[in-house]
Amino acid sequence: MAIFKYNKFTTVAEVSKLKVTIEEKALKLTEETGEVAQEVLKYVNCKNASKSAEGSREKIIEEVSDVILVAYDLIYHLDGEKEFKETLQKKIDKWYNKFNKEWL
Repeated sequence: MAIFKYNKFTTVAEVSKLKVTIEEKALKLTEETGEVAQEVLKYVNCKNASKSAEGSREKIIEEVSDVILVAYDLIYHLDGEKEFKETLQKKIDKWYNKFNKEWL
């Protein structure tokens, strides 16, 4: 994935591999996913959402970016980059085929 400066990511991910356990990364991923949910609830003005601030499109994108980085760090921790790229392509194809049949 060339959507970010890969060499900076790998430098951080290599250090992270030594200092942060896979369990901690999985928990962090769950935390970040929860933050996305909170921001979406604020954005749609859900009654149960935190009243501390209004949600925004930018905040949702920021939180989703955190999820993607933590998820990719977890994949990197498992030395699964090649497998990830192959699996991601299969998932994209599956999504496309499903939505192509249903919506397109």
